[in-house]
Amino acid sequence: MKTDLQGVYMRKPEKEFHPIKDKSVYIIFHGKALGDTLAFFPYVEQFRIENQCRVKVYLPKQEMIQYFKPVYPEIEFLSEDKHVGAWSGGRPSGKNLYFRLPFDADNIQTFKVGIGWDGRQHQPMQKSISDVLGMEFREGKDELKPRLSFKDHGRPMKEKYVAIGVHSNGPQMKYWNYPRGWEYVVKYLNHKGYKALAIDLQYSNNRGEWIQHKPGEPEKPKWVNEPPDNAELAHDNPLDVTMSNIKHSEFFIGLGSGLSWLSWALNKWVVMIHGFTKPWYEFQDKCVHVHNDKVCTGCWHVDYVLNLREDWEMCPEHKGTDRHFECSKEIDPPMVFNAIDKVIKCL
Repeated sequence: MKTDLQGVYMRKPEKEFHPIKDKSVYIIFHGKALGDTLAFFPYVEQFRIENQCRVKVYLPKQEMIQYFKPVYPEIEFLSEDKHVGAWSGGRPSGKNLYFRLPFDADNIQTFKVGIGWDGRQHQPMQKSISDVLGMEFREGKDELKPRLSFKDHGRPMKEKYVAIGVHSNGPQMKYWNYPRGWEYVVKYLNHKGYKALAIDLQYSNNRGEWIQHKPGEPEKPKWVNEPPDNAELAHDNPLDVTMSNIKHSEFFIGLGSGLSWLSWALNKWVVMIHGFTKPWYEFQDKCVHVHNDKVCTGCWHVDYVLNLREDWEMCPEHKGTDRHFECSKEIDPPMVFNAIDKVIKCL
């Protein structure tokens, strides 16, 4: 039986080229900060879904893989020992580290994400990654939050409590530098019927030379960064214990730091005390920002701050003057009390 197609090669429809769909895309984080990792990661998953691709992600904070992997089974997590190397000479640093990529056609697109002083400091933190990945930025109640898998270790106490985090990875301008501020906050929480549980990953982050703060007192570091004596302590714990303690808390009070982002990821209300960044930079959903815009604030967004980052006492405009760290010194306890009251009404 003859047909019109006799002698014609029967071919399948031609494939259309796409640089991402059905291909492997490498997304490389360049920082270990807990807050950055939590802020950026949900966009990695959303990128995979929207582009129908295979995502392979490298996290410098490798300990986070155990909390992400069970709830993101479609993402491949890359190990540091197989994918990161260092050029010979000098200690490993961002300048002489390299990332190993396969040389094949399956991988065409690779993205590097993180914080930078190339204009990214002038927009919300999460928008840094949405812009790099070419995605829509979600804000407010539509913010993308990461999912986390961790063991529930149960309540650390039977009483109602509020988790607090007094530390930051620095510099000092990230701290709340109002004298005895945390002590007053704990007293106010007790007055409201709550215990306060300090959940920082370490007890102390004291810095600077040893000086005598008051006549007759023993010498102490210039910057005494410790939780207040009237708080319950739950420091030096594995991260999953800290997450469990946040889960069972009523809400969290902290700084513009990783524990605030962790509480946000766990869908807890957050009272965030910060002056070095503007409120628009951090997350907005279920957060009350305690910020004094009547004084010098927001120096984290100034370009030349990048050149001062090795200075623990950096305060670009007022270091060494009476206005040193006024962005947080001028946040007084009643401002925090008002934020606490707002959160309690929302519980």
